Amino acid sequence: MTPAAVTEKEVLAIWQTSLRERTDLLTEESEPVTIIYPGRRNDDRGADFKDAVITTRQRQLKGDIEIHVKASHWWTHQHHLDPAYNRVVLHVVYQKDTAKAIVLENGFKVPTLALENYIGKRSPSPFSLISCRGAAYRGNIKILGNILDEAGDARFSARVKYFQTTVAHSGAGQALYQGIMTALGYSKNKEAMAELARRMPLELLASAAGDTVLDND
Repeated sequence: MTPAAVTEKEVLAIWQTSLRERTDLLTEESEPVTIIYPGRRNDDRGADFKDAVITTRQRQLKGDIEIHVKASHWWTHQHHLDPAYNRVVLHVVYQKDTAKAIVLENGFKVPTLALENYIGKRSPSPFSLISCRGAAYRGNIKILGNILDEAGDARFSARVKYFQTTVAHSGAGQALYQGIMTALGYSKNKEAMAELARRMPLELLASAAGDTVLDND
């Protein structure tokens, strides 16, 4: 498969659904990487996926994931000049077509995961079997239902993994608190609310509230 035959949409789908918990993934810097949670799709400025959780040989990382067909697109899209990409922890591409290291606007370097060695011969996507015009035909309802079921299961599993990871590292209370705070940010302020929950954890908030009650007494 040549890069011209792969679209960014396909690389996005592969990252989101096909790589979770694989143990054979290596970055171009020869660092083992495991995907715990691929992140949530970003509908605002910045990287393609937000709040992903990955593990490397040294540690667990949480941050953003940027997707491209070619590694060189990081530079042609000028992400190295944009601070909105400074939370990227992994650059995921189909082909590593440049030896140039991926650098953020703040000067930090980011590893690259090239997928061309992990993607076998593609089978037709269920989406490609149905034209937009024919999507509502009676014969396609079952196919559409299966697609929606699979997408829903993948989304649910990803959220479960995310909360399991958060519970394991921060406790159930903090996981619930962080989830509620993130949801209260809706689409535009999710990142800011999630960051607020991390900087003002539930334990500190509860302690401050307890001190206030004591002072009032």
